[in-house]
Amino acid sequence: GGLQTVLATKTEHDVRKQSVLAMLLLLLRWAFGAAIAALAIDFTQHHPNVTVDPERVVPFVLSNVVPSGILSYLSFLCTYSTSFCLYTRVGYRGCIVASLLAAALTTFDSTINSASSYWTIDIYQAMICPKATPAQLVLQARVSTVVIVLLGWGLSLGIGTINRIWGFMTIAMGGGVVYPYFLSWYWARFNGVGCAAGLCTGVVSASAIFLYEFIWGFEYFLWSCTYISRSACPHLGESHVFLWASSASGVVSVAVAWLTPPTAPKTLNTFYKHVRPPGLWAEVSHTCFQAAELTAIAAENAKDLGCSGLLLIVQVATYVLAVSVVLKVWPQSGVLAVVLAVLLPAIYYKWYLPLDTQLVSHEPLLLDQDKDAWE
Repeated sequence: GGLQTVLATKTEHDVRKQSVLAMLLLLLRWAFGAAIAALAIDFTQHHPNVTVDPERVVPFVLSNVVPSGILSYLSFLCTYSTSFCLYTRVGYRGCIVASLLAAALTTFDSTINSASSYWTIDIYQAMICPKATPAQLVLQARVSTVVIVLLGWGLSLGIGTINRIWGFMTIAMGGGVVYPYFLSWYWARFNGVGCAAGLCTGVVSASAIFLYEFIWGFEYFLWSCTYISRSACPHLGESHVFLWASSASGVVSVAVAWLTPPTAPKTLNTFYKHVRPPGLWAEVSHTCFQAAELTAIAAENAKDLGCSGLLLIVQVATYVLAVSVVLKVWPQSGVLAVVLAVLLPAIYYKWYLPLDTQLVSHEPLLLDQDKDAWE
């Protein structure tokens, strides 16, 4: 759920607990992915005439390797005995399929819900109908969910590989939202109009590139128009797509923010009192806190930024360790374990324990404030 799960917590301590839990749960995905890849590679080495399609490696491994090789991996990863796995090999296959379906459906569900909430809360309630009733919001959420599912289904008809849509969603669309989201937290002059314009530009530019290749790059279209060669519709690399989408989004975000009125001081003060972000907030911060409080906030932000680098190292080391253990690369696993043993206590004592556990006093939501906060 990402930001949704963070917002569902009660305190900042719970936020950090949830983040660590999410990181630990992802270990299973990395270990499973490494195991599937290793089993497929091992199978092709013993059967040179067999070619495994990377897009279908999971069903291939489940159908060809599960009766033998995967039992030892299950015994190793899940600490079950080999005899127990042998007695329940058919059931294990069903459990694996069920777990994969559950993982896919929960990801699908979270993505659809987050997209629907953007329309319902951030656009419809905030800009179109601020006085909408709960029944109207529920109706908008349901309708937008159906529309999103139908649009996704329609686009999927022309997608040849999973990697194609994955690259579009994570690289192209991700590049289109980098600058608007970043500036929203670290620049007080940035406003909602600039953010919306940047997001729309990023989505439109990424979608334009995707539709260009959707129309001109797929096999069925080239088959129906045989006089068109692939050289006439070159595939853009993901790095180029990211650069184009992020650059267009960033330029439009900054330009529109400067050309439109700034956010109301009341809204900025409410946001800063609750979030206290680092960055270009000097003018707003001095209207919200005294000098001593600002010094403490600056120290806390500096500590958080420093710990973020350590957390990034820990996250990468944890995932690589999961892969290394599955592949039995013991020297690398030992080095990563030492890195984690050194960094984890430092993060715990410097980042987690000193956190203030007091709840922020409740104030009315921005949507419930006076109209001048949105002007």
